[in-house]
This record gives sequence, structure tokens and C-alpha cells, in this order.
Amino acid sequence: MRSLILLTLISSGCAVALTDAGSRVQVMKSDPPAVCREKGSVSGHAGVATPSASTWARNDLRNQAANAGANYVRLESISGRGEQGTAYLCPTDAAAQ
Repeated sequence: MRSLILLTLISSGCAVALTDAGSRVQVMKSDPPAVCREKGSVSGHAGVATPSASTWARNDLRNQAANAGANYVRLESISGRGEQGTAYLCPTDAAAQ
């Protein structure tokens, strides 16, 4: 039964896989280093409230930031099924600080 539920969630588009580019986006609550350039607002959403919803929302947020050309997100709000933040492009060595 559990496998059927998981398969249903995945096939309905609720599960969000982290892309290779998204895996390189750092998400922090703190401001980015001063050398970073703002790329815009990003938000991540999970379609349903499940124990995995926060992971799916974070994956969506990171994927959207990567699509915007960013590698750093300042996380600004978290809700049950979503996250919002501001995306930045930082020099590679600055984003790791």
C-alpha cells in the first residue's frame, strides 16, 4: 500500500527531484557575501502535505535558483509546503564561505 501511495505522489508531479545544477545551490538563512549579485526571488513548493514535502519544496527552490543562474539562496520564509528566498550568483569561492 505504501508503495502505491508513493508511486501515486511521484506520478502526480508532487515529488520534486533535485537536478545536478540544483545540487550546487547553497541555501542559507544568512545574507550572502557582499560580492554576490542578486538574481531575483525564488520559491519552492510541494504539491501535497507529506513528511517529504519540505524536502520537495527545498529541491524545487534550489532547482529554480539554478535555472535563474544562481548558486546561493538567502532563505526568507518557510511554510508547510513551501519556501521562499532571494537567489544570488556568487563567485565559487565566496558561496562556500
